[in-house]
Amino acid sequence: MLDDQSSSSTAEIEVVEVVAPEYPPRYHSHSPDYNSLPIIGRDYFKTNSKPIYEGSNGIILKGTNKLHTENFILKLIKHHPFDSSSKYKYLVLREFENLKKSNHKNIIKPVTLSLVTESNEFCLILPYYPKGDLLDHLSKLRKFRKGLDSNTKDFIFKQILNGVNYLHSNNIVHRDLKPENFLINNNGIIKISDFGYSMNLNNLNHDYLKDHVGELYCGTNSFKSPEIFNLETQVLNGFFSFEQFFEMTDFAIFYKSCDYWSLGIIYFNIYLMKFPWGTANINDPKNINFIKYMKIYPKDQHASIETMNLQSSSFQLFKELHHDAKIWVFKLLNPNYKLRSNCEEVLNTPWMINTFSDYKFDI
Repeated sequence: MLDDQSSSSTAEIEVVEVVAPEYPPRYHSHSPDYNSLPIIGRDYFKTNSKPIYEGSNGIILKGTNKLHTENFILKLIKHHPFDSSSKYKYLVLREFENLKKSNHKNIIKPVTLSLVTESNEFCLILPYYPKGDLLDHLSKLRKFRKGLDSNTKDFIFKQILNGVNYLHSNNIVHRDLKPENFLINNNGIIKISDFGYSMNLNNLNHDYLKDHVGELYCGTNSFKSPEIFNLETQVLNGFFSFEQFFEMTDFAIFYKSCDYWSLGIIYFNIYLMKFPWGTANINDPKNINFIKYMKIYPKDQHASIETMNLQSSSFQLFKELHHDAKIWVFKLLNPNYKLRSNCEEVLNTPWMINTFSDYKFDI
């Protein structure tokens, strides 16, 4: 049911000419024609003032078009006071462009980019999926004491793998993969969303990254890989040289591997609704299980979990996974990012090839 804001569609609204601040060439990519963008309050409307979700970088609202014939998600991207206008526009356009480039059934497709003229902020218009996100669905299943069979859990994971594999084949990395960033459409198809931290490896912006080194180790702590924590520690302790990192690091291998690590943690979430350890930060002495895991993980890339002592506390949760999953999740969670298994390898296993489910996410 739409609220009273729907009546505003017939009101006379002043068309405001938007003058975009100068955009520094070193951050510039492909700026849109700002005066041609749709406007919130004229072309799209909020149907509820209460956010569906509010995070540090954006506010998610339910909205509609000016004819009130279709629902959408309005993702208002916050412009923090400490961010320059050029940085803000760069981040917005990076997210929008990376989404537009991603034409795959397991990735959300943006409708358009719009403006909120009163605040001079941007808003992404996205499809609305009433079934919500994967984390919410898994939480509801647990609340109502309902379960999923192994094949359905595996098929959910397979869809996520397919989406990430597509991104990586186009040299785009997500860098914040987690269950709340996977939306579910009416047909039960998983859609990877929230590209705020995404990076196009074909178009690395040296100057931007140098000015904002914190973006090199972004993400959600529970899903971050050990090399990202190590990078963060180096930066914060003053042991980091950006030029050396930029010149000597293969960004494609490094950041794609970070996504692979996140996928390994995600499988534990889907299958058990648990984490194998707190974080993968080896510099935190409280992470005893992960520190043990990292120390005893086989250095031989051909070693398998069957050669390990599963009685170790570091491997307890692996024992609860079924056999085929156990082996490949173990390989996705290789502490050595250069030896980590990738999406294509996992998708080409008999485990994934033979996985299918027609689960519709109805509770």
